[in-house]
Amino acid sequence: MIKKLLLIGLLMSSLLIIALYAEEMKLTIVAGLLSEDVLERGTTYNKILDQRKNTINELVSIINQPNIDKSSESNSFYYAIELLKISRAKEAVNALSNHLMYVYDYLRTDETLPSEYYYVVAVALVEIGNQSIESMLAKIQKGDSEEERNLAAWVIMQIDGKEQALNRMDIMINKGGESKERFESAKKYIENYKPTSGRPKKK
Repeated sequence: MIKKLLLIGLLMSSLLIIALYAEEMKLTIVAGLLSEDVLERGTTYNKILDQRKNTINELVSIINQPNIDKSSESNSFYYAIELLKISRAKEAVNALSNHLMYVYDYLRTDETLPSEYYYVVAVALVEIGNQSIESMLAKIQKGDSEEERNLAAWVIMQIDGKEQALNRMDIMINKGGESKERFESAKKYIENYKPTSGRPKKK
């Protein structure tokens, strides 16, 4: 019982320290950006950029861990994806693309979502925007399954809009080569696309 109380006390103390540190950082940022000293404003700006860069690098390192627990019970993988999405981190596109088919199990309880939105990495890539296009074209060219290639086409369509996405497919088709049929299939998917409901099956 005493050990339990000590642990609770330690946890509460840690949370208080984190909260105070966050508040101090907020005040430091506000004071720095509003400083009358132009050099201090510039220094604060660069510190914020460095903090963002370091945070994104750490989140990408989580995504890249080969044995990371992707289950809903862990949440770590999902939270890293969501934070990269919110940050619109173009630096994370390649790492995210490696997990395009990942489905966060908790979302399976919501049957109102269009089926593509269960794929949280795909949604993150849409939010990141144009920087995701080349990676998704590569997925269509080299993707392991038609489902994966169609999801890549969906990402492109959400970023570009249907007309521009079809134009991209035509450009790739006209280049010919071994991947021509894959881009023709992706074009057909985009042409016939209608939002659907229904949870993806567990792999």
